[in-house]
Amino acid sequence: VQFKVVITLSDSALKADPAKAAQHSQALIGAYRSLALFEYKKENPKGAVDHLLKAINYEPKNKPDEGLHLFLAQMYAVSLGNKELLATEAQQIKKKSCEEYKLVLKINPKNATAKKELGQLNCDK
Repeated sequence: VQFKVVITLSDSALKADPAKAAQHSQALIGAYRSLALFEYKKENPKGAVDHLLKAINYEPKNKPDEGLHLFLAQMYAVSLGNKELLATEAQQIKKKSCEEYKLVLKINPKNATAKKELGQLNCDK
């Protein structure tokens, strides 16, 4: 509930005071990231993905956040464990996960976690 209050206030402040957009955007990213973590801990990776996608909407377009995109890639990968996914859905989720891991490696080519997990997904197949 507290994070939803932060989101509401920060979003209102962002619209009212564009001069402080970076500050308000960081608050929004942090709140959505925290909500994503709660969803993950509740074993709801789809909910986590939804919150992370909202967080990404507030990041600067020219400077993607390595940790945020790594978390998103991981949540997509965890989503692949859902046995109820159709084959086409699983392919789309895998593709999104691979794209996010590749973006993380573009941001930081030395990210060992992204390298390892990208390899485990066999993204080239």
